[in-house]
Amino acid sequence: NGTAVEHLLRTDYDMIGENLSVGGATMAALSGSTNSHIVEQVTNISADTDVIILEGGVNDFWSAASFGTYVGCSDTTTELNIQTFCGALETSLRWIRDNRPNIPVIYVLNHHIKGADYGANADNHTFQDFRDVVIKASNDYGFALARVDMTAFNTTINVNNYSTYSGDGCHPTDAGYRKWYLPEIVNAIQRAFG
Repeated sequence: NGTAVEHLLRTDYDMIGENLSVGGATMAALSGSTNSHIVEQVTNISADTDVIILEGGVNDFWSAASFGTYVGCSDTTTELNIQTFCGALETSLRWIRDNRPNIPVIYVLNHHIKGADYGANADNHTFQDFRDVVIKASNDYGFALARVDMTAFNTTINVNNYSTYSGDGCHPTDAGYRKWYLPEIVNAIQRAFG
């Protein structure tokens, strides 16, 4: 349904990028899953990268990935479980902190996904739980947020314009990315570079 944000940043803003996790990627390394896992892809981030943009949680929510326990960056002794969302998130952030310390990180908090926000998944967590732990981690690990979840995307989509901005309720179309995602991401990039 739409093009990856990375592609639109390249075409609309003349940025060079690489999308390392596509096709139903999860943050957690779910056993038996054939999809990409973000926690396993962060180690492929090049040292000459200018900015790291992370986005994840929707597919973890829908896959009923175990939520896990958030530990925090000051606890370096607790073993993290990368098969949980929290463990994979913190493992990713720690790898970036330890191996790419001078590269700004921006985490994109998605728009309110149709059907995902208000109910609990099979692991008994709401999508807001996933958002809340990312917000907590942003304060703890010191990365910026692109708050698409706070934009008018959430209140503007209706039956009259649904197919224009999000054909399936999850994936934005190019118009949806351009109207709501790109401004938030570009704003976060500009803040990261002062």
